[in-house]
Amino acid sequence: EEAIQKVLDVQGETITVQYSIWMGDEINLARTWRLRMRLNSTIYDAIDTVAKMDNRQK
Repeated sequence: EEAIQKVLDVQGETITVQYSIWMGDEINLARTWRLRMRLNSTIYDAIDTVAKMDNRQK
């Protein structure tokens, strides 16, 4: 839990990012995360943050 708090503790100017993944051709939504990220973060940063928070996304 301490590791999750460290990942989520974002200082300075931030943006809110909504990151969703789905499986299959019918686009059945599987998961959505709403993250506070540092300004100028990349999609890779969002994916990496989710992987640190949710072991199923590694």
